[in-house]
Amino acid sequence: MKPLSIIVMHGASGDDPDERDTRDTAEAIRAALSRRGFDARLAHVSGRPSTLPWAVGDRPGLVFNMVEAIDRDMQRAAEVLPLLEEDGIPYTGCSSAAQLAALSKTAQKRLMARHGLPTPAWPQSGPALAKLDRVIVKSVTEHASLGIDPQSVVPGARAVKEIARREARFGGRFFAEEYIPGREFNLSLLEFGEDVKVLPPAEILFQDFTPDAPRIVDYAAKWDETAHSYHHTPRQFTFPNSDNALLGLLADLARRTWEVFGLSGYARVDFRVDAGGRPWILEVNTNPCLAPDAGFAAAAEQTGMGYDALIAHLAALPLAAAEKDPRHVPHPQDC
Repeated sequence: MKPLSIIVMHGASGDDPDERDTRDTAEAIRAALSRRGFDARLAHVSGRPSTLPWAVGDRPGLVFNMVEAIDRDMQRAAEVLPLLEEDGIPYTGCSSAAQLAALSKTAQKRLMARHGLPTPAWPQSGPALAKLDRVIVKSVTEHASLGIDPQSVVPGARAVKEIARREARFGGRFFAEEYIPGREFNLSLLEFGEDVKVLPPAEILFQDFTPDAPRIVDYAAKWDETAHSYHHTPRQFTFPNSDNALLGLLADLARRTWEVFGLSGYARVDFRVDAGGRPWILEVNTNPCLAPDAGFAAAAEQTGMGYDALIAHLAALPLAAAEKDPRHVPHPQDC
């Protein structure tokens, strides 16, 4: 019997660390699928408008979607998914509607606020920002901590100036949200049939930071091997019993976020927890990193699911959904 053909699709083309990581991860996924007996190949998406010539000439049975950006533009990450839907080709992860709803961090926050999900305040006016003790300035659309460094955390009175400075330096639009000093958690969510399972939560530790350094996972912490923060922000999966109530609350909020955003397949929700123990949702990642050494695979490993089993599971989900209802596409609530 001929093995199922799977295209591992990505849009990474630059030489920056995050782009190289996407290409390495796509190859790791291809290799994992091949070890599971699939006919897996890589395909790169580029150009404007982007096209999928192989979708007609060499139609795959499934696309494993690893497109985080096209030609370095993260706002275009979801644009090829409607083409797959039109051609009836199932693909992994969240739907195009859910991906589009999550592209903008400020749009995410509006959707969270509409549904009562706690997220740090993000005033739009200078006077309102000036009332906040400290803010963190972020890109509206870039992910992977692009444009974030220790100088991103400033007093609220300096927010407008810092937003302008970063827009001039990095391009695109930036905004400021209230900086929540405290603990940081990543909760990975994985679909199982009709249900979603919250994988063991991970807390990011900030070890040996100087007292004046903001506790954030910035670009250097993720991608610069020469940076102090790269080696001093490990994740931990073990917690004392005194954290049980907090972890349960985080899991409940992560499930509600999954429902509100109409997520499917897999996703990650990032939290900060303030000194009073109150959780705040920083953002929803509809396409979290699937590198073998990244947080999602590490969380799955905590449940006994190895990397190859995780990748095979993600591939099986859209195939099962397509068999059940080929027209089924989840949508964010009230978007």
